[in-house]
Amino acid sequence: MIGTMDAISWTNQLVFQNSLVSLIRIAQEAGAKVILSTTSIYGERKPGSNAYDQALSQFSEIIRNIAFSSNSGLSELYHDFSWYEYRYNIYPETGLYDSILTLDGYQLCRIGYSCSPNSHGNTLVANSVAKGMIQILSN
Repeated sequence: MIGTMDAISWTNQLVFQNSLVSLIRIAQEAGAKVILSTTSIYGERKPGSNAYDQALSQFSEIIRNIAFSSNSGLSELYHDFSWYEYRYNIYPETGLYDSILTLDGYQLCRIGYSCSPNSHGNTLVANSVAKGMIQILSN
């Protein structure tokens, strides 16, 4: 997922935005239909209480704006994961790192590590990506 590691490693937002716009332009000029995905979550506490929520939200907003301006599809992973955590993480005082959506209880994927969504997380990702696919294919 482009953006998640950029947000938590404090990549410059303008550099991120310009790079993403350039990648999309190249893909669309080659005839590809583009589907962007907002960042995923990084931590399974209630939304707003994870260390990187503010940065992930800002990068997700950049991605949303680029998707709209470039006529790309959009998979709202950040929104979908945050909503799921808000709805189903029933231990807000402790943060419950009990793998609600991920195998490691923390993140979807990080290069070099063997973490990934659990079955609930996989379903959520598939449904979110399917929405983006439907959106771009109906244009």
